[in-house]
Amino acid sequence: MFYYASSFEADLCSWDLGSAQNVLLAFVASLKQTFCDCTAQPGYHCVQGLTDKTGTGCSAGQYCTGQRSPARPCTEEVPAGSYCPALTASATGSPCPKGSYCSGGNKPAVACEPGTFQNEPGKPECKPCSEGTFSWHAGSATQDTCQTCSPGSYTDEKGQSECTPCGAG
Repeated sequence: MFYYASSFEADLCSWDLGSAQNVLLAFVASLKQTFCDCTAQPGYHCVQGLTDKTGTGCSAGQYCTGQRSPARPCTEEVPAGSYCPALTASATGSPCPKGSYCSGGNKPAVACEPGTFQNEPGKPECKPCSEGTFSWHAGSATQDTCQTCSPGSYTDEKGQSECTPCGAG
């Protein structure tokens, strides 16, 4: 244990104050170049050590307001019907795309299940296909994917992914 302490003391005592000052100045200059000279647009943020002055794209689940602001996690501020995809610039996220639903918060957009569709952006749930129709498509963005059951089959509930064959008689 004394070896490490005395070794550290020897290293510390042998430092040239001018060299230490130069290292510190170089570090501060690097920080200044990264953060003060950064021109990141909304959806991007500046990252220490990167020389790209336009910043790095914000990851999914985060939002970035641009310039020198850091990436921040999306939270409960994101309402139902919205989500935080990559390159989000707002704490309230972006509207959920057609063909999916969003429950808000830090949760991703989810594709509509077979038997459902969503033809409007920014919705917290998908719409079911009507009785007598079905859809086996996931992520449907139009009601046109809901097809009428063929003769000899039926659906007696909304939101079905297949038709049931009629019984004999």
